[in-house]
Amino acid sequence: MKIDVTFTGPVRRPWSETSRTIPLFDGETAAALLKRLGFTPAESRMLWIAVNGEMTTLEQTLNDGDRVTVGLRLGGG
Repeated sequence: MKIDVTFTGPVRRPWSETSRTIPLFDGETAAALLKRLGFTPAESRMLWIAVNGEMTTLEQTLNDGDRVTVGLRLGGG
């Protein structure tokens, strides 16, 4: 199984290109994916995740063929 992962904005990427197709483990969540890509839990909480164009949570279970987009949450003050 595979998914497409795209990073957008000023987020640290685990590779030089902005997107890549990677293997997916059965039952893997967005949080588990980010951990596997080298993000700490604290870093993961600073990111937003969209699956197939829909914003979601880190608990979202991923499926074969999903398109995952990761971006940095921005705040203001």
